[in-house]
Amino acid sequence: MTVSPRAQTLLEMAASDPQAVLRDGPTAIDELTNADSKSVAYRAMSVAARSAATLKESVTYARISADVAERPSLRFEALGTLAGSVAMSGDVERALQILKAASAEAFGTSAAKLEFQRGAILTSMGEYEAALVCYEKALRVFRLNEDPDFIARVLHNQGFISIHLGRLDEAESVLGEARELEAASGRHLEVSGIDHNLGLLASYRGDIPEALRRLTMSDETHMQLTGDEVPRHVSRCDVLLSAGLYREALDLAKRIARGAREKGRAEDEADALLVAARAALLSGDPEQAVKLASIANKRFSSQGRDIWLRHASLVIAEARYESEGASAELLEFSRQVAQGLEDSQFVVGAAQASILSGRIAIDLDEVEAAQADLDGVIEGRSGPVELKIQRAHATALLRMAQGDARGADSAARSGLKLLDEYQSELGASDLRYGIERRGLELGRIGLRLAVDSGRPQRIFKWMERTRARALRFPPVLPSDDEQILPLVADLRRATGELRENPDDFDLLKKRSQLQEELSRVHRSSRATGEDDSTFSIARLVEALGDRMLVELGVVGDQLVSVVLSNGRFTLVPIGEWQPIVSELGLLRFDMRRSVRLNRNPDGVQRAVYEFDGMLGGKIGGDADQIVLVPPGALMAAPWSVLPSLAKRTVTIAPSAEIWWRAQRQTESNGRVVLAAGPDLEHSQREIDVLADAYRLPKILGPGESAESFGAAIQGARVAHAACHARFEVDNPMFSALRLGDGDFNVYDMERLEKPPRLMVLSACDSGYTDTNAGDELTGLTSALLSMGSQAVVASVGLVPDTEATADLMLMFHRGIAHGLEPSEALSRAQTLMASDPDGFIAAASFLCIGGG
Repeated sequence: MTVSPRAQTLLEMAASDPQAVLRDGPTAIDELTNADSKSVAYRAMSVAARSAATLKESVTYARISADVAERPSLRFEALGTLAGSVAMSGDVERALQILKAASAEAFGTSAAKLEFQRGAILTSMGEYEAALVCYEKALRVFRLNEDPDFIARVLHNQGFISIHLGRLDEAESVLGEARELEAASGRHLEVSGIDHNLGLLASYRGDIPEALRRLTMSDETHMQLTGDEVPRHVSRCDVLLSAGLYREALDLAKRIARGAREKGRAEDEADALLVAARAALLSGDPEQAVKLASIANKRFSSQGRDIWLRHASLVIAEARYESEGASAELLEFSRQVAQGLEDSQFVVGAAQASILSGRIAIDLDEVEAAQADLDGVIEGRSGPVELKIQRAHATALLRMAQGDARGADSAARSGLKLLDEYQSELGASDLRYGIERRGLELGRIGLRLAVDSGRPQRIFKWMERTRARALRFPPVLPSDDEQILPLVADLRRATGELRENPDDFDLLKKRSQLQEELSRVHRSSRATGEDDSTFSIARLVEALGDRMLVELGVVGDQLVSVVLSNGRFTLVPIGEWQPIVSELGLLRFDMRRSVRLNRNPDGVQRAVYEFDGMLGGKIGGDADQIVLVPPGALMAAPWSVLPSLAKRTVTIAPSAEIWWRAQRQTESNGRVVLAAGPDLEHSQREIDVLADAYRLPKILGPGESAESFGAAIQGARVAHAACHARFEVDNPMFSALRLGDGDFNVYDMERLEKPPRLMVLSACDSGYTDTNAGDELTGLTSALLSMGSQAVVASVGLVPDTEATADLMLMFHRGIAHGLEPSEALSRAQTLMASDPDGFIAAASFLCIGGG
């Protein structure tokens, strides 16, 4: 019985246009006249339903295809499709039974196709070596019969396995051949799947921009062809985790899990839940991590995917260690997980589990046992970025536990150097900020060893190694303005419309999509891979002159400082870390409440004294000019009004190197720009008053566009923005100033050819930064400093929309107009304002950050 060309066309379209197959298939089936043609058409519907409908529908169509087929080969192919869909729906045991029964009767090409399907199911179970045996058997038959479609499918799956087994060159070769074959056949859905794995390959090689480019391209193609609103696969989440973008990875993984559940793709849902659990753990939420991993565990168990149970168990073990600490029972559990993953040749997972076992053993003072856990990890060479960093971490931990301080220090420095190499090649700021989190533990080890050495200069060097490292590299702009500018314009338009309709679901969705697209484009940019810094302690000492530099760091549960004055380093213990952080949280809450309720600031003043008392008056010594480098969690403190720093000139810097770099920023076009934003009662009055301090300033009113604002402040000597600001915790790159037609965000700031020499952000939270799981700062202020602004004067809380703020700013600008440095001008203005109750909150809200 001859199969109708129409039915064959439907089958060919299933991997290129599945929505069309589901739309046209029922009509075609009604019109087809023979059973085998109907069987092929139903199988096409089954394949299409996997992508563009539900697995329940896919299973139904495949069963009908097998039932109506008269030709044995077509029935076997239908049973293979059925087995695949049943496995994807979560019933792996039933799928293998279907294949076993069909294989008992099949021969030749039909048997090879069933063997291929068996390999695909074993791949989903993590049984990689067994799957490869199936693929080799099938591939010999397909090559002999010159069947390009199935040759491509086998090579695709072999490439996927080779990546996970660390055979990267082999993976690249077979995936390249598979892509050529699929592209020649016009199977666009399959091509997108191969691009997905090529992205995964790039991530294993540490090429994060290329990995994200390919994975995003693959996801977009898949969604376009299938009509899905979320991606199907979680590999992009894995790369986001590698890059330290934990919150974004968690959100995307949860969306994928929900989408998979709606489509009945139980395997994909379980995979997404596992990645979401890892993201929650890395985000600092072990409780949520355990909850998600436990759900994934149940899914894997019901699906018979025992190897993936070990991956979920690893997340649970890591979360328990974070929340409960070390125990003999947890050590035994983690070792079992490590052995299971090693037996399954999951290189990355086995290494992670072994490192966990080693850490637990060290905590339990079982150093020899820890060495047994860690030696195999340390000797490894291949793997993605995070694994290489973890190897350095494992080496440092082991050497430290063995009493080899020099070896531990060397390993920690080596890990951070590796991190520098990756970071220097990333053009997108959020990727550089994110990947810095991978070095957090290495920095803690190095600083701990430095403190143990009792050498203040060594402690200072280690503090600097962990501070604002990403800010050393200016952002690299994508080259394609034709793609960028419409996105920027559309996003600004959406944010402007949301002011009038803040709960409009469609607008919120559109804004989210535009933000995601803008991030994607920026993340494809690359840097030169070079750091041209000539920073040195000798140059720092020369630049400081009579100033005192105080750098604070956290060692264990203690806050310590290193003071650099007149070329000499001194170590000064401060006090317990956690109470200081908690007290700052209370102080910031009191400040915000005072502004919101317009209350007398007496309570805030008392809180300021209490916070200062916890620091023990040990911050500033007796110097008149102080450069203060706090850890990220203390950047938002009201340093300028602390009693122990009263009447001093205080400059806050993310790192000593960033302060030193900022001293050299002197160029500007001489312009003074004063901009008022919308929806602030006193903003225009503030700008009008400030205009008297300068000769012929450029004034922008509340209705001015963001584009006009950007053009005006470019290269300016002074730029002042009195407008609302918003800090985006989930994605600090979209932190923004509110202007007449929409937001001016960090991406807009980074597109300036030259930033203003001095930027004044007279807006609530404009200077606020986020450190998330690391100590890398993000936000508007950080963007300006990275680009080369000398100083940023910005708020670290709510700013009173009162005359007091305008008066503070007027005093400050008069100082600037008379030639004072920003830090000195701000200090004088704050001293005068802080003595007045109405001016205290305004004075406390602003910091001079950078090199002023």
